[in-house]
Amino acid sequence: GLYSVAFTDIIQLICIFVGLIFSIPFMTTSDAVTIPLATHDVALYPDKVGGFFGKLKAEDGGVWFDYAIMLMFGGIPWQAYFQRVLSARDDNVARTLSFVGGFGCFCAAIPSIIIGLIAMNTDWAATAYPAGELTKDNYKLAVPLCLLYLTHPAVAFIGLGAVSAAVMSSTDSSILGVSTMFTRNVFVNVFYPKASDRFTVWFLRGIVVINTIIAMLIAIYVKTVYGLYLICSDLVFILLFPHLTLVVHAQRFTNKYGMVVGFSLALILRLLAGEPVLKYNAIVKFPYYKEPSTD
Repeated sequence: GLYSVAFTDIIQLICIFVGLIFSIPFMTTSDAVTIPLATHDVALYPDKVGGFFGKLKAEDGGVWFDYAIMLMFGGIPWQAYFQRVLSARDDNVARTLSFVGGFGCFCAAIPSIIIGLIAMNTDWAATAYPAGELTKDNYKLAVPLCLLYLTHPAVAFIGLGAVSAAVMSSTDSSILGVSTMFTRNVFVNVFYPKASDRFTVWFLRGIVVINTIIAMLIAIYVKTVYGLYLICSDLVFILLFPHLTLVVHAQRFTNKYGMVVGFSLALILRLLAGEPVLKYNAIVKFPYYKEPSTD
């Protein structure tokens, strides 16, 4: 099982890197593209699209700091991360894996950034893109749009296919991992310790179906991948990180009853706070609450 997970991860990374990097030269050779950073006619700040580099306002510093803390600490209790760390041979390997993984995530973002720069230096009216111009609402579609309209269909097929294969491979393993973790750590350990193996397997199958339906509905109704990532980090940070901290540093003060109460209370308070990404307003407006922007 361990080797299967490791080799699957390697294949996924290869698919993403090869698929995107392979397609970039074909994008830059399109007649509708000004090769980024290769000439003096580079529209880094075109009026029709907006600046490539955003601006951080002083009043938004607290929000950015809160997001940074949430993404850092909210990423620690993720099952996908612990699966790799706990399977390491020793502490040194686990630490090395963590640092190398962080650097790898940074490198994995580079092809997408380059494609975003290409998208901003593209005359979309000269392509087959139906809308004619790339609007702000379609920024999130920059990678697939560039693959579809700036490359040969065969190149687009390889690029989109490689990314889709990697994403789908991660999706099924994530659903199985989440369902297994919930069945083992919550259902069996907390609510039904005497459950038979047969009953546990059937419960796991039901949870897989439920999680798949929930994931499908979220994918249909939520239009931002980055927003979903923020929600995941938000929930993990609020629901799991406090438990992990106490279990590691104050184990004698923790038990399963406190875990259930703390988890339930944190979940209720978070749900009452609302979530713009999921398009439902706050029921209880906590101090310093700010109405979500309608832009």
